[in-house]
Amino acid sequence: FNSLVNKAVVPLNEECGLLEWVPHTHGFRNILHKLYQEKGIYVSGRELKDMVRAAQSDPVRLKDVFLNRLLPRHPPVFGEWFLRTFPDPTAWYSSRLSYAHTMAVMSMVGYILGLGDRHGENIL
Repeated sequence: FNSLVNKAVVPLNEECGLLEWVPHTHGFRNILHKLYQEKGIYVSGRELKDMVRAAQSDPVRLKDVFLNRLLPRHPPVFGEWFLRTFPDPTAWYSSRLSYAHTMAVMSMVGYILGLGDRHGENIL
């Protein structure tokens, strides 16, 4: 937490590049997908697009889809992953605190550097 770790970057052009793979990490999106699948509430990309497309032209209907169809199928489950992965209370606390600190620092660094590509697949 006290220092940033340098990773290799391969620039592809002025706007994008490849970042070195970080070993022993799990992508945020993959963690959530697995937990939602276990609960039987996973929403595929196609299903999500179909829900939104059907209501896209009507803001009231879109709000209804969001509140009554999407939110119930996306409950907060990340805490469950921490409990499963770190069953020891000390390891759980240390890992949760480390994750929170890392996300806070990387959010600030990303904002300062102008990183705009933050999504569940590139948050480890």
